[in-house]
Amino acid sequence: MAIQNLNIGDTGQQLVDKFNSNFAEVDVTTFSDLGSVTGTVNLDLATGAVFKATVTGDITLNFTNEEPGKEYAISFSGTTNQTLSWTASKFKFSYGNQFTFTPADSNSPASFEDIFVFKCFEPGVLHVSFLPDMKLNS
Repeated sequence: MAIQNLNIGDTGQQLVDKFNSNFAEVDVTTFSDLGSVTGTVNLDLATGAVFKATVTGDITLNFTNEEPGKEYAISFSGTTNQTLSWTASKFKFSYGNQFTFTPADSNSPASFEDIFVFKCFEPGVLHVSFLPDMKLNS
């Protein structure tokens, strides 16, 4: 299955349609709440597929035990002054550009809730899609 890129110019419905097409198996109605996170965030994907966390400082994201064919998601909320780093060679991004948290500007508040969705097509590598300022059911 080819992953569809989520583009800045997509309408809300196009984003939803692409998300559903790319990640139809991710159930975002139930999730593991990681609480407050900072520093290196190591997620063991054998323990769940959907996670939620409040970012309280800069973080580096790392996953273990991903399985080819499976999909995963994590929702981060926090204020816009935190940075997000990715473990090298573990993640693949649309157009090769690593995603960051939604920045504050004149059209958005000083806080964010961003969803990152991952599909494992091969061992040790996760393909990433990003839904900025979206909310998990809570």
